[in-house]
Amino acid sequence: MAELASSLIGPIREGTFPETASVLSADITSGGIPELLESIAKAKDELSAEIRDVGRPYADGVDQWITQAKKVQEDIAQCKQDAQEIVQEHVRLELLRKEASDAASKARLLEDEIQFTKDLQTQLHNTSNVHQQMRAIEDSLSEGHIVEAAKALKDIDQHVSRITGPRVKSIINEYKQELRSKTRTKLERDVTSRVAVQYDGSEGLLSVEDTDVPTSNNASLVEALDELDAADAVLETIADKLETFVLRVLSIKSIRHLSAYYVQGGSFKIILGNKRPEIPQILSFSKDIVVFLHASLPEKVFSHIANALAPRFMSALVTDWLTPAIPMDLNDLTDLDSLGMDVAGLAEVLDTHRWPKASDLRQWTQHAPRMWIAKRKSEALDAVRKAFALSQGSLHQVERVERQKASTLDTAAPSKQTVEEPSDDWNTSWDEAEKTGAESSQQTEGDEDTSGWGFDDEMDESQQKNTTTNGQDKTDDGEDADVEAWGWGDDDNEAKPANEAKSSPDTINGDRPEPAASQELVLTELYSITDIPDHLLERIGKDIQDGVTLQGENHASLRGVPASSGLLALPALSVAMFRATAPTYYAKNASLGNMNLYNDALYIADKLRSMPEPAGMKDIEAECTAMEKFARSAYAREMDTQRTILGDLLDGVQGFTIPYAEQIEDAIASTSDRLRQVHAEWSPVLSTSALLQSTGALLSSVLSKVITDIEEMDDISEAQSQRLGNFCAQLAKLEDLFITRSPEDSQSDQEAVPMVAVYCPNWLRFQYLINILESNLQDIKYLWTEGELSLEFSQEEVVDLVKALFAESSHRRSAIAAIRGHRGSGL
Repeated sequence: MAELASSLIGPIREGTFPETASVLSADITSGGIPELLESIAKAKDELSAEIRDVGRPYADGVDQWITQAKKVQEDIAQCKQDAQEIVQEHVRLELLRKEASDAASKARLLEDEIQFTKDLQTQLHNTSNVHQQMRAIEDSLSEGHIVEAAKALKDIDQHVSRITGPRVKSIINEYKQELRSKTRTKLERDVTSRVAVQYDGSEGLLSVEDTDVPTSNNASLVEALDELDAADAVLETIADKLETFVLRVLSIKSIRHLSAYYVQGGSFKIILGNKRPEIPQILSFSKDIVVFLHASLPEKVFSHIANALAPRFMSALVTDWLTPAIPMDLNDLTDLDSLGMDVAGLAEVLDTHRWPKASDLRQWTQHAPRMWIAKRKSEALDAVRKAFALSQGSLHQVERVERQKASTLDTAAPSKQTVEEPSDDWNTSWDEAEKTGAESSQQTEGDEDTSGWGFDDEMDESQQKNTTTNGQDKTDDGEDADVEAWGWGDDDNEAKPANEAKSSPDTINGDRPEPAASQELVLTELYSITDIPDHLLERIGKDIQDGVTLQGENHASLRGVPASSGLLALPALSVAMFRATAPTYYAKNASLGNMNLYNDALYIADKLRSMPEPAGMKDIEAECTAMEKFARSAYAREMDTQRTILGDLLDGVQGFTIPYAEQIEDAIASTSDRLRQVHAEWSPVLSTSALLQSTGALLSSVLSKVITDIEEMDDISEAQSQRLGNFCAQLAKLEDLFITRSPEDSQSDQEAVPMVAVYCPNWLRFQYLINILESNLQDIKYLWTEGELSLEFSQEEVVDLVKALFAESSHRRSAIAAIRGHRGSGL
């Protein structure tokens, strides 16, 4: 235990944890504890003695510190005593404050009681005063002093505002509102009764009463209403009365109209009748009614009524009377001059009497010339609509005469065809349109691509190949000019001069007479138009004539406006209106069509060119050109439509496949019937040359389809060849559509010659195809070497047909060699 005790004393003195394992694992029993405590106490005593020994030199300083500590304790005790005294003083102070607050509250309560008593006395006094004033107002109302009552109600508001008691104030306000309502009702009844409007059958009377008593005249009554903030409602009622009275006269839609009127003192009397009044009478009525109202009504009433009535008053005057009164005919322009002066005088009177919107009349006089031109413009446009609306769809023939330079052929029997066939000036620009199809379609609205008007575009390549193969032109320049003048071959973009020369009636088997001299041909033809162009041209002629007349006249009403040039611009506007609306009208009319539109447009263009073109008129040639393009556009649409129909019908040939023989026969028959039907429909409409040209173009498209389908067949048996020949023969019968007679021929027994080869460029090619289908190898070889087959077919085309028609043999090889070795008579 002694060892254990010594081991523990060290860590205890040092303040460390025992690290010796023996100490940590020592077994301490209850019997050893006293010994341990004794050892620790002994160590404590030793330590204390050691401390005393160490602190003995510092004993004096410790005594002083102890002395100071005791003094501090005494100071602390004194502070505690002082704090207790302060707390006691604070408690006594709070008691005093509480007593002072109670006293102040009692004083305020006494002051509030005093103030309440004073306020109560004031409120009672104010209530008594207001009550007395209201009783005075009520007495004034009962005695009929309405104006005084209204003024008193206005003054009483400031007294009522001083009353603060909610219940008393509510009762006072109710009483005041009751008096106000009674006063307002009497004022309104009195004021409105002094402006009365009465009707008795065909008579109307506007009366305005007033009194000489200053306190109850109309002005004072209105002022009284204004003080009650009730003037606007009363003035609105009066304005409604006057508006009904005045606008009943000015309204154009009234059943009865102004017949006469009289002004007598404070009344304005009108007499109504069934006859519509003249403009001077309406202007006079407008002036007198404004003067009457200004003289009879107080300024405030007049100002309010003027502001309320002026917009509809001026609108009815300008819209219903002045603007419709603008004359259309030149002979009536003097009336417009006098009307302008009368309107200017009325505007002056209205300004004098401070009537609003009088400037509308001055603006009307300034704009009257432009309105006259606008009215003429509207009438010109409406004339186009009326021309369509009044049209009965009836047709009548007109004659077109054209003089044209042409070469005369010195032959024993000059051809009559050149004279009897009218000039196709309607087609002279088609070749240009074909070369610039896209450009034409952009320049003309609704104009379709006219580059394929010939409908034989499929032949272009073969014809070009034929022309290239032949290598020379079969006609001279003179004949080309004649052919171009007639418009032949316009439906073939690459028309062959050789074909034209061969097709001309003046050339037989290629023999051409020499040109001898030049002469002027007078070409005449008839075609049908509707009655629409006559109505339109009549109106255009009137506008031009009036424009020329205005150039030599001077009207005050038209001063400052180029009226003449305005009228001379109307023809172009009318023509443009026709172009814009005609397609819709002609499309909706079952009896008319694009060909009627085509003829009408050309007729209008022709007549416009023959009309005089005065100075200042817009270049009418541009309109004529636009109208001609418009006509060609209508023609192109119709041709495209018919071409589409024929194409649909020809789709039934099925490439001439024999198993579909019945369908092919039906398709050929339907196509032939359709061409005859179209020819019959167009015969009464188009001129002879136009009819043959258009029918020939359609036939050319049909033949191109047939020729192409046959050429594409690889193998044609004998039975197929015969059947194809029969099909082609059915189409060949259409040549009777192109038999024409000149007036000289109709009186003779000379047989008419079909002109199908002239108007159908691939007709001879089609005839040669029929010959090929019906001929043997020897005949085909002869046609190529000795005939003119090479003018219509190329070597390869003929060789392909021979291969399709005949089986492989030495004869076929010999014929093909002969065809290939001979380039034809065209070289």
